[in-house]
Amino acid sequence: MGWRVSTVTWSATASSGSEENRTAGSGHASPGSWAFPRTRFEKSFWTSVRLHLPAFGSYRESTVTDASGSQLVDTPFGDCHSPMHPSEQRMDGSLRIAVVHSFYSSQVPSGENNVVLAQVSALESRGHDVRLIAQFTDELESSGTYKFRTAINVATQRGTSPLNELLEFKPDVVHVHNLFPNFSKTWVDSWNGPIVATLHNFRPVCAAGTLYRDGRPCTECVDRGSHRSVVNRCYRDSAIASIPLAIQTRSGVRGDALLRRADRIILLADRAQKMFTSLGLEEHRTALLPNFVDQHGFAPHSAPGSNWTYIGRLTNEKGILSLINSWPENQHLRIFGDGPLRAEVESITSLLPHVEYHGSVPSSHVARILSESRGLVFSSEWPEGAPLVYVEALAAGRPVIAREGNSVADDVLAHGTGLVYTDSNQLTSSLLDVTQNWDLFHTRALSRFNETYSMDAWTTKLENLYNSVIERYEQR
Repeated sequence: MGWRVSTVTWSATASSGSEENRTAGSGHASPGSWAFPRTRFEKSFWTSVRLHLPAFGSYRESTVTDASGSQLVDTPFGDCHSPMHPSEQRMDGSLRIAVVHSFYSSQVPSGENNVVLAQVSALESRGHDVRLIAQFTDELESSGTYKFRTAINVATQRGTSPLNELLEFKPDVVHVHNLFPNFSKTWVDSWNGPIVATLHNFRPVCAAGTLYRDGRPCTECVDRGSHRSVVNRCYRDSAIASIPLAIQTRSGVRGDALLRRADRIILLADRAQKMFTSLGLEEHRTALLPNFVDQHGFAPHSAPGSNWTYIGRLTNEKGILSLINSWPENQHLRIFGDGPLRAEVESITSLLPHVEYHGSVPSSHVARILSESRGLVFSSEWPEGAPLVYVEALAAGRPVIAREGNSVADDVLAHGTGLVYTDSNQLTSSLLDVTQNWDLFHTRALSRFNETYSMDAWTTKLENLYNSVIERYEQR
C-alpha cells in the first residue's frame, strides 16, 4: 500500500511490529489560564522573552513541497484558508481520512510513531482512503538551522503547514496525532472541516511531557507558571531548550490552538482524561479510546515462562533502577530497552545473576518475548497514559505487575489483569500471588484485551467517532 506524505512518498506495510527499538509513549498536560505576570521573576522572564518576539511576527511558514520537490505553498502565515467542502463519504460507508503526524527522531525511539503507523494500516484494512501527512525529524535535523527554526516554530506555534495537501486530498475528517516540533498549530483555524486530535502525552502543559521531575510527579508549571520549566531545565535538561516550550505552554489548554479547534479530542486513559478536563478541556469534547494491538504473532494460550519481563525506555521516570534494586533474588527478570540509563543498568545487572539485560529489541520481536514470559512488570513512576507494551502483554495473555500511580496500574486494578505494588515487599508478594494464580490472571488479561484493545474493537469505535463528528459538523 502506498502512503503519500508531505515530504516523501514511501510504501510500506505498517504494523505494530515495525523495526524500531522499543520505547514507551510520552505524556504531557495543560495548565489553566493565568494572568501574567504573577511574580517578579515571571515578569522579568516574560519581558525578556517578548523583547525577541517582534521578529517572530514577520516569520513566514516553511515552504511545503510535494514528493518531487516542487513548491506547493509559501505564504505569510494565516493567509491560507480552506474552502467549504461537502463531505464526500462513499456509498459503501468508507471515509477519506487525513492523518497528520510529526515523527519523533529515531535517536529517541517512539512508541507513538509505531501507534500511528499501526492505526493507519488498520483503517486502510477496513477500506478507508487514508493519507498520512508527515514530517520526519530524522530527515530535517541534519540542517544546520534546524534547531533555531524549530525553536521559533515551537514558541510561536508556527512552522510547516499541511493545508495544501489537505486542500488537494479533501478528507472527510482530519486526525491529528503529533505536531511537535515540525508542524504548525495555527493552520487548524484555517481548516474548514472536522478535526479529531489524539493526546498521547501531557505536552500542552508540560515541557517534558511527563508531569514528572526528580523522581516524583510534578505540576509546577500548572500551579506556578510555565517559566518553571526553564528554571528546572525540563526539556532535554536544558534551560535554553525549554524556553520555546515555556512560551508555547504559558496559557495551557486554552492557549493551545489545536485543543481549542478540535471537534473531538481522544485521550488514551481515564487518568489523562481527568487531568486534562481539570485543566480546562471541556469534557463533552473528549473521548476515551485506548490504543490497540494486532494480535497476529502472539501466542496467548502458551504456557507461562519462568522469566518476568520489562520492556521500555531506560529512564528515571520509568522506574527501572528502582525496579532492579527491589527485585527479589528468587525471581528471574529480563530487561529489554535502551535509553540514557543504559550504562548504569548494564553495570548493575552484570552483578546480579537473577536479572538479565538484553539491550534494545525490535518491535517485531515483542510478541515472541512476551509470549515466552510469565508476565510483564511495569515500573513507571510518572502518570503515564496507555503505553503499547501493556496492551501487548494482554494480547499475549500475560498478567501484569504494575507500580502504583499510572494508567496501567489503574487498568490492572479495575479489571484484575494482574496486581499493583507500591514498595519492594508488595512487589515480592505480588509476583508470588500471580505465579500461584496464573491461570486466573491469564484469563482476565485475554478477556480485557478482546473487549477493549483488539484491532476490530478499536477500529469500530474510531469509525463511530469519526461519523459522529462529521455528522455534527455538517449540521452546523
